[in-house]
Amino acid sequence: MPRLPEPFRTRPKQPRDESTWASRQAHYRGWYGSKTWLALRKIVMNRDAFICQQCGKPTGQSAHIDHIVPHAGNWSRFTDEANLQTLCASCHSSKTAKDSNWQGCQNGG
Repeated sequence: MPRLPEPFRTRPKQPRDESTWASRQAHYRGWYGSKTWLALRKIVMNRDAFICQQCGKPTGQSAHIDHIVPHAGNWSRFTDEANLQTLCASCHSSKTAKDSNWQGCQNGG
């Protein structure tokens, strides 16, 4: 079988270091179940009247509480009410994807 030209050869995927990735996220994942977060979530949903702050659609109880500026594991930013907004699932997914790309660029990724 003929060999593919150099640009068309696929390189083996580099395995993601799960231990490093998980450790970067693990320390704050538990915060979402804390009494502080659950109380703050209710405050923000009531403040925003269960309306998505991006598209204006009613969210009901399925509202996503979004960090306007990603908290990046910073407890003060995580619990700052002024840094929180109510979003519908669609708007939250879009914003999270954009935030992830932005953070990747900031980290050289």
